[in-house]
Amino acid sequence: MFVRNFTPHAVTVFNPMYIRETRSGDRFLDATIDRKSATLAHYPQESLILKVETTENMVLTQVNGCNFFNNDLGYFKFMPPDHVVENADVVIVSQKCAQLIKHQLQINQIPYFRAERFYFPHGIVHAEDPRVNPSAKIIGSLGLQRAIPLFSDLNYYASAIENNYMPSLPAVHAVCQSYVNLHPQQRQQLSFQGYEKMLDVLNNYIGVTRGSSPTYPTLNSNPTNNPFLAL
Repeated sequence: MFVRNFTPHAVTVFNPMYIRETRSGDRFLDATIDRKSATLAHYPQESLILKVETTENMVLTQVNGCNFFNNDLGYFKFMPPDHVVENADVVIVSQKCAQLIKHQLQINQIPYFRAERFYFPHGIVHAEDPRVNPSAKIIGSLGLQRAIPLFSDLNYYASAIENNYMPSLPAVHAVCQSYVNLHPQQRQQLSFQGYEKMLDVLNNYIGVTRGSSPTYPTLNSNPTNNPFLAL
């Protein structure tokens, strides 16, 4: 999986089993655990940093002495070239950048197949208990969260692959997982629309084209999941 990190710092993802959480929701690394042992993934900072520029004057108008402000999410002074984004499975950005990307998708300033590659750190983790040290340093997160909702349709991703497009690997895994978790009878109905063949296309992309795992069983490869073959 090819990950780019366009935040102004390295991003570390920790194993949740080594993270403690306060009643207020603050998370911190268990003091008895070595940081390296608790690390699942680490993405170094790169030279390119994606930042949101904000508009200085957000006042739209004034009525009866009250200022009314614009809901201005800002703008990107510089965006990486399209091929840089589309060649990556994941592009890590700040939450502020992710909010702007979601907005750009909503107003058709960025296509879905590019926007879906952007993620931001989810579940901030501190080096120590913030109740003891309110200025505890942030050292990582529990994972990465999509900037936009997942379009969980096998047809979209299978069509993209058949047209020689390389979709984001986490997205393909997510739609496959969502599909195989459906009730077997629902899957059987969808199979008449070609969804099991689409799953084959996605499995080939995951296992052969990208060399990833796991792949996901079709109804024919696992008869116990097929309500008709299992009779």
